[in-house]
Amino acid sequence: MSSSNNNNNSGSDKYVEPSDSSFYKGYGGQKAFLECHGLKIWNDDDIQEGKAILRAMKAADREDWEAEQAAKKK
Repeated sequence: MSSSNNNNNSGSDKYVEPSDSSFYKGYGGQKAFLECHGLKIWNDDDIQEGKAILRAMKAADREDWEAEQAAKKK
């Protein structure tokens, strides 16, 4: 799943970070998101790992947006 599908920044001059729920929605919710990554909702360590995955996805989303902005300026 591409993180670029989760942002509301198309055509925007300013990056707006997507909410956690916008990422989870593509998976069918937080539980399904964790399960897709082999994690369990009842395990605190797994939840923390899931949050780290989500942060990485958000960072990639921002990098994609920044690259799109740079390409527009060329």
